[in-house]
Amino acid sequence: MKRSMRYWLALALTAALILGAAMPALAAEEAATAEEAFDMAVAYMYGDGVEQDSERAFQLFSQAAEQDYPDAYEYLAYLYYAGEGVEQDYAEAMEWYKKAAENGNARAAFDVGAMYDFGDGVEQDYAMAKEWYEKAAEMGDDDALNNLGCLYEYGDGVERDYAKAAEYYTQASEMGDGMASANLSWLYACGLGVERDEAKAFELAGKAAEAGESNGMYLMGQFYDYGYGVVEEDHAQAAQWYEKAIEADGENAAAMMELGTLVKDGEGTEKDEARAEELFREAAEILLAWEAEDALDISEKRTLGQLYYMGMGVEQDYEKAAELLAGAAGDNDRDALYVLGSCYLFGRGVEQDVAKAMELITGAAEQGLPVAMATLGTMYEQGLGVDADPDMARQFYEEAASLGMDTSRELEHLAETPAA
Repeated sequence: MKRSMRYWLALALTAALILGAAMPALAAEEAATAEEAFDMAVAYMYGDGVEQDSERAFQLFSQAAEQDYPDAYEYLAYLYYAGEGVEQDYAEAMEWYKKAAENGNARAAFDVGAMYDFGDGVEQDYAMAKEWYEKAAEMGDDDALNNLGCLYEYGDGVERDYAKAAEYYTQASEMGDGMASANLSWLYACGLGVERDEAKAFELAGKAAEAGESNGMYLMGQFYDYGYGVVEEDHAQAAQWYEKAIEADGENAAAMMELGTLVKDGEGTEKDEARAEELFREAAEILLAWEAEDALDISEKRTLGQLYYMGMGVEQDYEKAAELLAGAAGDNDRDALYVLGSCYLFGRGVEQDVAKAMELITGAAEQGLPVAMATLGTMYEQGLGVDADPDMARQFYEEAASLGMDTSRELEHLAETPAA
């Protein structure tokens, strides 16, 4: 997952507000120097000692910038970008971000890259995004390293290269970037670009969670929810981590969906069907709003597809589910591969195609998804899309069990089945 510019601008400016709180109150008077203009602008921007006034802040940042005061450039860019104190103007925002970057501001270089990456006010251009992320990374920006990893993981403007993505995520993770740690955890869990290592994936998810990253908390929930070979299945722990993920990011729809499932069934938490429905509905509303803006990323397409598939928060619609899941599966998302495979296996939303189902579910199993391995075991046991093969069935059941899934019933049934 990528960091968007909007997220980090909000965070950076919140930090500036905290720092600005220590500044002495400034009178509402004309500034004599660029430094005075900048200090007064910050005060007006946050209402520190004076009434908050974005227009006055813009005037003072402009005054400082006109006197070539570099610290003002990024603030001025932000005001143009957000339309605060001045009419929104992405072109002006880009100009000032670039000027700030040329003066050694790594965050501004990241901001330019993010505008190109997400097509904010400019035509989306992954090549330009990569160029500016690289500049920011050279200046030590960990989020630029994370987003470079995303470009290579998803093949945006570059040839997909999971190993290269892992290199960038590792660099950013070592700098304390929580999102990069979460992204790297996923690669280790799936064995993409690195050797599959559930213990390493769990460690990185924990590191991301400790850094306050909502997706790291979500991944911790996944480990406890499904007992992926490292920890024993513990729905109570899973529910706690999903709650933390939602608290850290009120728009973490995947965590809402997973928590809703536990709450609906009363697993690890008190059963509450009304709250479960509320969680499903909220998750769906968030994702549908992003879909309307054509802003769904891969994991969000998968989550919305799962909601349509199960009819949670939205009316059940297998065709819509298959459409969304196909988008995520095309980017090699293992959960999307599995659920889309199930669509083909049972002919839900698509024409039944057992061979296609086998291909998709195998892709998910190769990325370490236990339920996909168990499903392959059933397909080999029953001869669905393949010749019946008890030995292959046993191999898949045992592999799923090694990753924490209870397949004892399937293995017992297989042992009791007479040889053909």
